[in-house]
Parts: sequence; structure tokens; C-alpha cells
Amino acid sequence: MLLLKALLLVVSATAVLASGRVDAIVSGACIVGEDTSSHDSRGEEIFKNPRNHPAAVASILRFSADRAEFRPREKGVITDQKVYDHFLKDVYNFPGFQAHHQQRMQLDLQGDREQFKREVAKKYKSDRNDPNQMATEFDQLLPQEMDHDNQEWLLNYVVMNTQNNQGGGDQSEILVEICSIMLKLTKGSNDEAKIKRQTAQMTMNAFTVKKEYLMQHAQSLSQRIQTMRTRKALRDLSSNGVLGGEDYEMSEESELEGWFHGLFTPYYLTRSYPVSRWQI
Repeated sequence: MLLLKALLLVVSATAVLASGRVDAIVSGACIVGEDTSSHDSRGEEIFKNPRNHPAAVASILRFSADRAEFRPREKGVITDQKVYDHFLKDVYNFPGFQAHHQQRMQLDLQGDREQFKREVAKKYKSDRNDPNQMATEFDQLLPQEMDHDNQEWLLNYVVMNTQNNQGGGDQSEILVEICSIMLKLTKGSNDEAKIKRQTAQMTMNAFTVKKEYLMQHAQSLSQRIQTMRTRKALRDLSSNGVLGGEDYEMSEESELEGWFHGLFTPYYLTRSYPVSRWQI
């Protein structure tokens, strides 16, 4: 049953990539809510103690990305869509994740970035995450300049929401959303990146974490998966973590409070993607 669930999700999650050639894939990641993980915990304790499950989930996502060679922080821009496909397959095959919901939406884009944000906010549906903030995060993934014309881009964003995980009690639940937008970009007269008029595709797959599975298999998981702090793991899933400028830094207080003040905790800043370095 778990295998069937995983295979169905993989087919649906990757269908958006099968519809055409992807020239560039960029990624972002963040945590919404409190990171209850202890900075002093390591290895088996990360999986055994529900309070440490934000770090456990982030480590699992990072592990799947590394196995698929999906390394956006290291590579900046991914040009091989098979790498992204393999990342999704590995994530959805993990038996400690349970399918929550899935959405596929069309975005009617008119060639304007502000309209792009409004359309994303309008179509993005989540009972936990702020659509307007998600629209801003996707807008920040768009490049500022381009060296090539008429490119197919895939914007990927991973949100780990812990808002129902406060205290790690019996009712705790971590929700992970992997949302992607596939759209066409073109080069303007001054080499600026412009959104073409088009019908773009937005896909969102969400799953909850089965904490009992993590606790029961804590020893074996810790022997295979390198555990790391939540922030470090999520930053490794962010393209802009390596592309020039200084990394986004925050205090431990702001990192832990997350959405208590209605703010996302993003792990990147808006950067310029030097297309000439991609070897497209």
C-alpha cells in the first residue's frame, strides 16, 4: 500500500516536468512555525524525540536531495530535470511521509511580475501557509537578468510547517509542501528577465510526517541519514544560498518564533542568476 501510494504521487508530481523541456530549475525552502529541535541533539535522538522532528524532517529532505544529486545551494541553477525528478521520487517513496493533499492549478500570466504575484496568491490554496507570502517567495526565485531568450523555468519551493507541532505532543503534526511553478521567461531589451504571456502550471504536493514511524525506526534512520540542524538542511535546498551576496542570517530568537509574528523564515535573498555560467 505504501509503495502504491508513493508511485501514484510520483507520477502526479513529476507529470509537470514531462510536458516539456526545462532549461533551469531553481529552489527555495523555509520553515513556518517553531523549530522545537534541540541544537544539542544528534543522531538517533533526532528521530526518537518528537520535539526534534523538525530537524529530522529537514534532514530527510536534505538526504533525498543529496542522493538525487539535487544540490541547489551548491550548483545554484539545476539544468537537468532528471535530477529534480529523482529528488521528488525519493521524497515520496519515504515510508515515514503520508500523503495529505495535492493541487494542480493553471496560472493565467499577463507578462507582469506584479500580476504574477497576484495570480499565484489567488490560485495557491493552503490551510496553513499565507498565499501572499508564498507569492512573494516565488517572485524572489525569478531571475533578474538573462543571457538567453525563451527559456522554460521551473521554480521549486519547499515549506515545512510546524504550527501544529508546538511542544511535540500527541497531536503534533508537521506538514511539508513541495510546490512548483513551470513558466516561460524571455529576455528584455536590457537583458532583464521578463515573464511571457502564457498559461503556466503550478503543482503542489503536501504530506504529513508519521512521527510514530520516525520514533520506531530511529536507530536505523540515524545510521543512514546524516542529521543536521533544520536551518542548515533547508538552506542546502535553496539555490540562492550560494549565488553571490551574503547569506540571510537571523537570530535564534527569530528563527524559533517563525510565524508568531506573521513572518516567514526564508533562507535566501533575491539574487541574480548568471545564466552564462550554467553551460546551457
